[in-house]
Amino acid sequence: MTLLPIHVFAAGLGLVSGTVALFAAKGARLHRKSGMLLVYAMLTMSACAAVLAVGGAWAAVNIPAALLTAYR
Repeated sequence: MTLLPIHVFAAGLGLVSGTVALFAAKGARLHRKSGMLLVYAMLTMSACAAVLAVGGAWAAVNIPAALLTAYR
């Protein structure tokens, strides 16, 4: 399925951009840009996870987990 590579890429991008945001000076342009990239990456990752979870063996657990990740 084509969503799995997008899900994995978005998760990796979230890890990298979150680390950059964590170590950049608060309020600096780099902090804001990497923080927004983290938000978009996490929304993409959780949306793909919710779609991928539909019809899966653990759908009753994974769909709410994906939605909770997007909400957080």
